[in-house]
Amino acid sequence: MSHETTSPRVAGTTAHFNERLDVALLDLSELLKERHQHHGNAVFEPEAVFSSTTPRERICVMLDYKLSRYKQGGSELRGENLNDMLGYLLLLKMME
Repeated sequence: MSHETTSPRVAGTTAHFNERLDVALLDLSELLKERHQHHGNAVFEPEAVFSSTTPRERICVMLDYKLSRYKQGGSELRGENLNDMLGYLLLLKMME
């Protein structure tokens, strides 16, 4: 089975690519802002009641957890799981 039959093509015109990219980034931005509003600044300023690891390390643990679940076949790497992983990676980027 080819890759093109299992997922929509993102390639094409530059305008189409740019539009798809903008929509994906806007969706992810809105999701992270919503979660930030709901959870406060828990990522960057955690309560650290049970763990004293750094925020960066906590995000890496969550990424490991998501990848482990995916590897074990518990969920597909799309939808909410993909958004979670992209969000965690973006949070790591924000910490640079």
